[in-house]
Amino acid sequence: MFEVEVLDEHFGMQRVRLSLLQRLLLKIQGYVYLFHARKDGWKGKLPFYLIKCKEHNIFFIDYPHGFPPNQYFNCPICLKEIKEVKNFG
Repeated sequence: MFEVEVLDEHFGMQRVRLSLLQRLLLKIQGYVYLFHARKDGWKGKLPFYLIKCKEHNIFFIDYPHGFPPNQYFNCPICLKEIKEVKNFG
């Protein structure tokens, strides 16, 4: 097992354990499936992934946003930077 520190604004997780296969998929794809979960106020469960932000070199947990085939993940640090730029201008 391999552990990574994560930024998780959904569940408060600080570390995630990955199998060898998950670690390999993360290296190849930049993201790997972790689990399905439902948050308060949601009607159903969504898949959550571990993603590596290339900009900040961190791992974070998120669910896919948008609709296939144009789904994406939001790095919390990237979002914060975007909000700061919008508020500044």
